[in-house]
Amino acid sequence: MVDKIKCKSADCTAMILPSTAESTGGVCMRCKRKADEADYEAYVRKNRRTVDPFEGITDPVEITKVRHEPRTYDPLITYLPHATPPADLYGALTEPQLSQLIKYVRDHLASSKRQAALGIAKELAAFTTADLAPMQHAFLANDEYHPGFLFRDASPDMARRLIDRLTSAIGDEHDKVKLGHTLEALAWASTDDVVSLFAQWRKDPPDWCSRLYIPPERYAHCAGWELDQSAKVRKLILGTCYPLLKTDGSADIGPAATCLELGASCQWCNGPLTRLFVFDLTNERLDFIAFRGRKLTIATCQDCSTFSDHLYMNVGPDGEASWHAGNQRPRDLPKDSGTGKGLPANQVRLSAKPRLLHHAVDWSLPTTCSQVGGMPSWIDDPMHDQCPECSKGFVFVAQLAVEDVEAWGEGIYYALMCPDCSITVVRYQQT
Repeated sequence: MVDKIKCKSADCTAMILPSTAESTGGVCMRCKRKADEADYEAYVRKNRRTVDPFEGITDPVEITKVRHEPRTYDPLITYLPHATPPADLYGALTEPQLSQLIKYVRDHLASSKRQAALGIAKELAAFTTADLAPMQHAFLANDEYHPGFLFRDASPDMARRLIDRLTSAIGDEHDKVKLGHTLEALAWASTDDVVSLFAQWRKDPPDWCSRLYIPPERYAHCAGWELDQSAKVRKLILGTCYPLLKTDGSADIGPAATCLELGASCQWCNGPLTRLFVFDLTNERLDFIAFRGRKLTIATCQDCSTFSDHLYMNVGPDGEASWHAGNQRPRDLPKDSGTGKGLPANQVRLSAKPRLLHHAVDWSLPTTCSQVGGMPSWIDDPMHDQCPECSKGFVFVAQLAVEDVEAWGEGIYYALMCPDCSITVVRYQQT
């Protein structure tokens, strides 16, 4: 039997074979790995260099292309981002420059640069009001319909072509995803033909509806609308959008306060209720919020709203908020709900300038998601569920990205309301 010897590391009690000690310098394999990792990290810190991939490039079109070029990971290289935020770059593009980028998408959608083309297409659709028709034809030619917002403002002719393609998607019984993507694209087109078709499906559901998780007309929620009782379009979003910007706490937050205590307890977990948003509707920047009152408070339990889709609150004209009698406690509510730390108050303020309604339509876009109005950045499926009083879909009011108010935070809180019944609800989604 071979006698083992102690590892040479002062804080290690491991015993190792002499042969191991000879190959490792007298330390155990665990200590050897730790030493090797420390040496490697020191080597990386010493030899890491910073590279500016935009050096010498001033053309915003070329800057955008470089932003989307694939880069092989190299621990010895740190790539600098461009000094101008992507949305600002797009906002400054001229019509000829927008046309250049749209042409780039068309030319490369089916090439090895497909991912770059798709990334630019999404940003064009979100950050600009450019005519996307040429790009939409390219996606149609490649039999691609996702993400649906690429078909925003589609022409009646494009909508009819999408409807024709739906027949193909219906015929493929094994491709539910393609069917869903086509319906979402149609929802974003939202032409008269599409609205009539959705109304027809609601009245007389076709056989292929059984392959869907939701009724086909519910795909309208993806584009922020629904059919009312008369089969007309009812908007589920507000017609203006203001971003919520990070603040250091020293500046006036303006007419939108966030994450304040309500002074009442959750009837499920007994934790404190939070006024996620408090809007001063006497301010002219918020006159697009359709609510009968001087102040709108959207309150919730931060913990319980992450587990329940039905935590409703009544809201009064002067900002009073109270528990709704129709709330139903979720069965899977954890026993420790209500013990978590609430989000810090007033870490964001209302911007002085509005932005496009669809600016943050995709949560993965290179922009901030916290906002009032506009299209929500749904991480999962849209959640414009029905009001418990009138059964109409809730209207999206605002959203708060946790990363904007708390270090290392994740997920988004979505605030919605029924303006007719003065009922609010808060949803939460995360990756």
